Amino acid sequence: TCMAQELEKVFAELGHEILSRIEAGASCADAARSTIEEFRSLLVRPSASHVPLSRVAGLVGELLLLNRLLDRDPAAWKCWRGPAGDRHDFSSGPNSLEVKVSLSKGRTKITVNGFDQLERPAGGSLHLLHFELEAVGSGMLSVDALGTASLGKASEPEKLRQLLSALGCEDVSDPSWNHTVFRL
Repeated sequence: TCMAQELEKVFAELGHEILSRIEAGASCADAARSTIEEFRSLLVRPSASHVPLSRVAGLVGELLLLNRLLDRDPAAWKCWRGPAGDRHDFSSGPNSLEVKVSLSKGRTKITVNGFDQLERPAGGSLHLLHFELEAVGSGMLSVDALGTASLGKASEPEKLRQLLSALGCEDVSDPSWNHTVFRL
């Protein structure tokens, strides 16, 4: 039964499609289910692909540092080199900083993505910042919270948005990047 008079035409189309499928040999339940699913897919945004926990945690770690840098200088987003695929996550002049995240408390081993990641820049220094993050139900550290904060602090938010996009994070509020929240 259609409960909304203004939707009777659409409801009739739905009913007609269900009947067409039954006439073609589908069971009543299958015809109704598949038709409703197809109509729903016209209106509902497809679920976002699931971003692996390690990528989410890595971005949270880099955004933690980025926010600290932006607190000192709104142009510090220019130091964030990770999205460009550079050897180190952050660099300014001859100095670089690599951010590593562990998801286990007390874990002192980190994963390095190649020997060159441990090479300091010529005439400069290389520093390592290691965050221990714990996935929790109601933490304050998320891509959404940290990304929104950094976009609000950055001297050129659109340029920072482009860096996030280069990592595959088109929207810091995207549920696929926010399925887990953390505490430090």
